[in-house]
Amino acid sequence: MVKILLVQRVVTPYRSKFLQAFSLSNGLEVTVASGDNTSLPGVEILETVDGVSIERLENHIFGEGEKIIWQGGVFRKIISDRFDVVIAEFNPRIISNVLLLILAKIRGKSFVWWGHGLSPQSSWWSVQLRKCLMHISDAVILYDNVMAERLGSLDVSRDKLFVATNSIDTEGIHDIKISIHQKARNRVLFIGRLIESKKVDLLIRGFAEAQSRLSQDILLTIIGDGPERTNLEKLVTERNLGNFVQFVGTLYDEERLAKYFSESFISVSPGYIGLSAVHSLAYGVPLLVADDEPHSPEISALEDGVNSVFFPSNDVTNLAHQLIELSHEREFLEKLSKGAVETAERQYSVQGMIDGFRSAINYVSR
Repeated sequence: MVKILLVQRVVTPYRSKFLQAFSLSNGLEVTVASGDNTSLPGVEILETVDGVSIERLENHIFGEGEKIIWQGGVFRKIISDRFDVVIAEFNPRIISNVLLLILAKIRGKSFVWWGHGLSPQSSWWSVQLRKCLMHISDAVILYDNVMAERLGSLDVSRDKLFVATNSIDTEGIHDIKISIHQKARNRVLFIGRLIESKKVDLLIRGFAEAQSRLSQDILLTIIGDGPERTNLEKLVTERNLGNFVQFVGTLYDEERLAKYFSESFISVSPGYIGLSAVHSLAYGVPLLVADDEPHSPEISALEDGVNSVFFPSNDVTNLAHQLIELSHEREFLEKLSKGAVETAERQYSVQGMIDGFRSAINYVSR
């Protein structure tokens, strides 16, 4: 029995299915150490997950946007010698994780990083720091093969790089889709936190520019919450879109989310995109995505003309044009929808994530 400590900044609803399945893995005893708070708006924290052993850490957060994080109580878990392998979020801004790596090595524990690897905005100094941290660790679990290849070209040992494609419960979504009575697709959908980098204001302005040439039953539905919501609601009022834009707020219940996805002909990401891409793909909703943003690794799954359409970043007029064209090209949308489902089924599953984790654990446990 290999005893695993999985250190998380916080546990969020979209991780629950993975954590449940991972905890049931044969030959593993999994404990999750999770922080108790976050300063990021619109993020729900789960205190418990059925079937998962969760032990609380004290998150001490410094700076806007959580520039520095210290997780109190995590070192005691390593010193206790209860665990063989430590898996922690690969984020140097979580200072306690960096020191946790050193302590784990001193105590003779295997240490595995889990995360994006390098972000699109990584400076030269950030790249060097991350390379050093990867060299010291025993293995690195990444979100996609693209990043694994990039790190391999930066002299990080390819043998210690593993891929666990970041996924939500796509199998559960498949079952929900089967039970839904198909309705007319008359929604333009945005799902995500309402923060500046998501550029939801750009979407509202594009929708306003397109609105007179759209069918009058088409609605813009915005799911999520955050500090920009008040400004966005004001923008909707200024553009006289009150009857055409719906703010749903934060929503995690998959049965309720399924209703909105099933009624949407396109999901739009005017700023950077993350795991919401997988959500849309799993429901067979094509994506309209800005082409030059600091996207998360999930962007590698999107193919222009196959499961998505790209538009020039910050181009309101082109965004409006794409909304108009797509609303009238239902055959093309059907093709994109089939491509979206095929991509989700081929690349994303909770079991696929677990397989990636198990490969890394087997490697460090040899």
